[in-house]
Amino acid sequence: MAEAKMAMPTVPNFEVHTDLVTRGTPWAKWLKRFESVMVGFNITDSTRKQALLLFYGGQDMQDEFDTLTETGEDKDYKKAVEKLTAHFTSKVNADYETILVRKLMQESHETIDEFCSCLKQQAAKCDFHDTDREIRTQITVGCKSDFSINHR
Repeated sequence: MAEAKMAMPTVPNFEVHTDLVTRGTPWAKWLKRFESVMVGFNITDSTRKQALLLFYGGQDMQDEFDTLTETGEDKDYKKAVEKLTAHFTSKVNADYETILVRKLMQESHETIDEFCSCLKQQAAKCDFHDTDREIRTQITVGCKSDFSINHR
């Protein structure tokens, strides 16, 4: 019986030309989605994965990759991902990220769950000793819902 061929999905190109400070997060999300596609289509060959990574990443990503050194051979998918991740991820400034957490306030349209999710995402970039406590503190400071503040 002939094997059914599935068409490869559309994966948007990675936006290389974004803010250098913040492009690490979109890169991580894009890479996670790309790797999910590789799993979903059972693509395990490293050479093929690297070729697809660069193809789906787009011409701008290919151009950036071509400027990197020590990227290994075509079969070195893990090395390519490592180099691209280092290239697209800037060093995190924990002090700056902490300031951003402290500035977060619940928006009038946000539910408490949405506000908490936003806090958790930002706090993940910080170097907190007790992240849960810091999030609880910021909920107390930045939450506009009287009900949520009184029932913690």
